Amino acid sequence: MCLLLDRLLYVCLAPIVHLQGLKESTINSYVSAMIRQLGLEQYADQPAGGYSGGNKRKLSLGIALVGNPPIVFLDEPSTGMDPGSRRFMWDLLASTMVCLF
Repeated sequence: MCLLLDRLLYVCLAPIVHLQGLKESTINSYVSAMIRQLGLEQYADQPAGGYSGGNKRKLSLGIALVGNPPIVFLDEPSTGMDPGSRRFMWDLLASTMVCLF
């Protein structure tokens, strides 16, 4: 989860994206695309600490997916999510990860 819950969404994601080695000029567009992909556009100007549980989980998933990792370990990522959010999350994972099983 974002350690900066009193910060705006961009401020949570940008440092993580920067640590992945992306060029400074591409960070803004990468973070904006990630916010759209996570379906969090309407919350981007609100502190992350005020998000619902489902949106906090989306943010955590987004952080986990920064840099297109080859593998992601998730511990009960959809616990407490409503069915629509749960389906959205699993669809996002299916579209970004390759299943080897």
